[in-house]
Amino acid sequence: MSKNPEGVPTAAVRLLAVDLDGTLLRSDRTPHPRSAQALVRASSAGLQVVLASGRNGPAIRAYSDQIGIRCPIVAANGAHVIDEDDFEVAHHSLGEPYWSPVADFAEKSGTHFHAYARDRLLFFADTRWSEIYLQRVRHLVPEYLDREQLRGIEVTKVMLVDEPNVLDQHQKELAARLRGTPVGLVRSEAEYLEFLSAKANKGEGLREIARRKGIERHEIAAIGDYSNDVPMLEYAGVSAAVSNASDDCKAVADRIVESNEEGGVASFVDSILSNRRQ
Repeated sequence: MSKNPEGVPTAAVRLLAVDLDGTLLRSDRTPHPRSAQALVRASSAGLQVVLASGRNGPAIRAYSDQIGIRCPIVAANGAHVIDEDDFEVAHHSLGEPYWSPVADFAEKSGTHFHAYARDRLLFFADTRWSEIYLQRVRHLVPEYLDREQLRGIEVTKVMLVDEPNVLDQHQKELAARLRGTPVGLVRSEAEYLEFLSAKANKGEGLREIARRKGIERHEIAAIGDYSNDVPMLEYAGVSAAVSNASDDCKAVADRIVESNEEGGVASFVDSILSNRRQ
C-alpha cells in the first residue's frame, strides 16, 4: 500500500481499528469528544469501525453505545472476538494448567490476581488494587469465587495488577517459567500484566474480523498506545500511535498523532476520510 512520508494512507481504507484506554479514552476514562465524533463520521462514511481493547465485551460495548456506533469488538486483547450483533466470532481460552501457576505466584508474592471468563470478571478477594482496577474499568461488577470454582470455568485470561516496577520483575520471572507453553504475556497498561492464549492478540482478532468482512490487510488502519496494540499496528496497512504511546508502540507506527487527551484519534480519522475523498 502506498503511503505519503507522513504515513497517511493514499489508498482507500475500509476498516478502522481503535484501542480504548490511552487512545480513544482520556485519563478520566471518557472518550475525547472530537475523537468520538470522528468515529461517528467514519462509520457514516462507510468505514467499518472496530473497537479493540483488553477490556471484556460488555465494557467495550458500553463505549460503542455511548458514542453511537454499532461495531465488531476485539475484546480481552484478542482472546474474545464479537461481531456487531454480539455473536461470538472467536474465543481462545486459557486452560487451568496454564492459569494455575499464575494464581500460585500471585498468592505467594501478594500480587492482586483476577480472571475474565468471556463477559464475567472474577475475583478471589478484594485488595487495594482491586478497588483501583474497578474504578478504572467501570461498567463491570465482579463475581467472587474461590479457586476450586474457577477450575470449572472456561477462562479467557488472567491478570496481575501491581506497581509497574513490581510487575517488571514479575514479568521476567513468569516469562521464564512459562517459556515453551501456549501462554502469551502482555502488558496492557503499566500496572497490568495479562496472561492469555498464545494464539490471541489484537492483530489476530483484527484479522478474523477482516476475513469475515472480505477486507484485505492493506485496507485496514489502526491506532493504539501500548504494547498490547503492537500486533494490531503491525497487521494494519497503515497505523498510528498517539503521542503518549509507549516506545515500542511508536516504533511500529507509521505516524504519531496528538495524545489521547488532545483527540489524536480524530486527527487520524480525519486524515483517512480526507484521503478517501480525493
